[in-house]
Amino acid sequence: MKKLFFIFFTFLIVLPLASCTKSGNYKVILPAGSPDIAFSFVDKQKYKQTVVNGPEMLSGAFASKENDLIVAPTNLGVLLHNDNYQLLGTVVLGSLYVVSINNNISSILDLEGAQVKAFGRNTTNDIILQYLTKALSVTYSVSYEPSAVEVAEQISNNHNTIGVISEPQLSTLKHNNPSLKFNVIDLQEEYTNVTGKPNYPQACIFVKKSLSDQNKKEIDKDFNDAINKINKNVDDSSKKAIANGNKLDIEILKSSIPNMNIKYIKASEARVMIDFYLGILSAMNIKLIGKIPSSSFYFLG
Repeated sequence: MKKLFFIFFTFLIVLPLASCTKSGNYKVILPAGSPDIAFSFVDKQKYKQTVVNGPEMLSGAFASKENDLIVAPTNLGVLLHNDNYQLLGTVVLGSLYVVSINNNISSILDLEGAQVKAFGRNTTNDIILQYLTKALSVTYSVSYEPSAVEVAEQISNNHNTIGVISEPQLSTLKHNNPSLKFNVIDLQEEYTNVTGKPNYPQACIFVKKSLSDQNKKEIDKDFNDAINKINKNVDDSSKKAIANGNKLDIEILKSSIPNMNIKYIKASEARVMIDFYLGILSAMNIKLIGKIPSSSFYFLG
């Protein structure tokens, strides 16, 4: 009887621990573009990926809690994590450009009085331009498209358009219009000029908090190994992306990957950079992030 009680008691202790540990596949949702390409070397059998356009489905993913991992603009994850997800690491450290064909633009100051097309309203994709123009006292007006793809189409169809896009859209525009000269403002360079910081966390990976620390450490290692392969050999990375179903021309991938600023940095090492960025956002408008997250928001294991 005592033996049976001991077995039953042990079962009750182990069961909740086992329920927090996965031994199979992880569900991941991520946006198309540089995050999707960043995942080219990630094991597709182990990490079942859903690629979406625009931030709306990412917002819904935080609410539904159906995914083990969500790749999203940093401030979106801070705003919507609701203590169900933790920041695991960075994936894109800035890949945003203001582009026009007919307008001679080369710095933020050239946007004074301009009408700008943007995407991802009040996410990192939009906030960086808001911050830089405010810091430099530049006044502009803005309208929004669902994603960078639509902004790129506007630039291509109307050469007077000024738009914010990311890679690989910039390389796609150049590839499809070889006779045209594109005027480009590199928002990464502008950010460095204003802040003195080399990077900003455009997109991060958020992991379900209920997963065990063992699982999180396993995922952290997998992503560090796979994502940081991207920049080691651009030719191999481009081929791998196409093998995984990416529809872009290989020459577009070769030219865009070096400008995507893809880098996985675990939360414990990226936190200073992320906290600085969140401090900027809270000073601009605390509603962009809800509140400054506590240390438990970061997975520091």
